[in-house]
Amino acid sequence: QTCALPILMCKFNKIKHKNVITCTEAVIERKISLKQELKTLLLDVNSRIIAVHIRGSDRLKIRNIKKIFKTKNIFFVEKEFLNYVNLDKGRINPWNINFCQYNLICLNIFNNKFMATNNGKFDEGIIFKTDELLKIENIILGKFGENK
Repeated sequence: QTCALPILMCKFNKIKHKNVITCTEAVIERKISLKQELKTLLLDVNSRIIAVHIRGSDRLKIRNIKKIFKTKNIFFVEKEFLNYVNLDKGRINPWNINFCQYNLICLNIFNNKFMATNNGKFDEGIIFKTDELLKIENIILGKFGENK
């Protein structure tokens, strides 16, 4: 399925819709495929907060992250931490997590020209050119997601 939204004329196109939290809910509202929805996960790796960006259709490959950081101590961040940084599931995106030490970006994302994610709100998404992800800080590219 291809993106039903028009080609980007600017850096980000905003899309208003009803409240969504999960990638599955978001793609229904945004009328795109799950492969075009960006999923950003926050992990605690040896007391360092890192972000992993994968396609909504993919499952996290935690073993590849363990190899990079040479550790077995990897956990999803606690809800209390999300509260501390004023975020919730469904409102995390690559541009509102500047507290992360690293941004791990899955190479599978670049199979798409465009991706979508939330705009820091439950009722608004953004469509952006995939290459915009290369502009965020402290990136590590790799195979961090795999088809479910």
